[in-house]
Amino acid sequence: MCLMAKFESKTGFEGVRLDPGHFFTNFYVHGYDFRFSFPVCFSLVDKFLLGFAFPPLLGLTVRRKGNVYVVHFSFAEFDQLNLRVSDYKVMARVADKIKLIDGSREALKLSVRITDLWFIGIPGKTEQAEMVVVDSDGDEIHVVCKQDQQKSRKADLKENLTYVMHNFKVIKNDEKFRVCDHEYKLCFTGVTVVRQCDMEQLPFRKFRFVAFSSVIAGDFKIGFLVDVIGVVDEVVFRYVPSKNMRVVLNLKDLSGQVLSCTLWENYCLQFLSYLNDIEDERTIFILLTHARIKEAQGSYPASVSNSFKASKLMINDLVLEIQEFRERYFGNVVLM
Repeated sequence: MCLMAKFESKTGFEGVRLDPGHFFTNFYVHGYDFRFSFPVCFSLVDKFLLGFAFPPLLGLTVRRKGNVYVVHFSFAEFDQLNLRVSDYKVMARVADKIKLIDGSREALKLSVRITDLWFIGIPGKTEQAEMVVVDSDGDEIHVVCKQDQQKSRKADLKENLTYVMHNFKVIKNDEKFRVCDHEYKLCFTGVTVVRQCDMEQLPFRKFRFVAFSSVIAGDFKIGFLVDVIGVVDEVVFRYVPSKNMRVVLNLKDLSGQVLSCTLWENYCLQFLSYLNDIEDERTIFILLTHARIKEAQGSYPASVSNSFKASKLMINDLVLEIQEFRERYFGNVVLM
């Protein structure tokens, strides 16, 4: 099966080079099934990126006729019954592995689940989306959708859904605080393609709970954000002015180790609101994601705190990790 694509040049350029992902407006594809001897025509107007509409290209040549460039290419198999673009049955390009991303190329194809999603900046002005995605091997990478791309994509990006994503800018993951341990992170560009697909086999989020004893002993990667789970042993301090509001807690893990945790701003308000709403002396279990570890300084021991926007605070939520921690905690209390 062969296809021919035609588009008019609006710039009159010579020696045109077509790269996968290059975008053309008023793009039409004309197909012809030689076995059945009748032509078909598909209008793709502003809908497809060349490299991604037909991923398994077998050949690609460009010839110029006046101000029209004719692109000849072919691919694997054509659905003979339904002559539509969506009915082309092709051998899809195999997804790249997150662990193999090394910055050598940016034309990546990833099949991933968004396991965590948050927004920073002022909505409608400077807001950008950031997320963690995971592939079938359970490997994670940090992805950023900056302001210029975020406005048109925000409604399509949902936590826990699965997507096929193409084409990124690959940059070093060398910020002061890192949500993933991968050497690189990805940024959306103008030619990034994001398509939601049902891939139930992809794993969900796996928390990286840090051992309290490791934090206190200084045995951790500086700048690497971690997940924390524990029971509130004591509310040590609360400060709630108009700015820099915070509450300091002592959290205890299953071994009885105590770790200081500071919740700032909205996380502080969330915790204090929960305290005000409960009417009994119930045990409070906390799960804090993407927590920062602060090294010990002088007489002050190492501690943890929330990140500015990336953290999520769960207080006695009905999530599996808190339920399992609760059962083990009360089991330990009975044994003691």
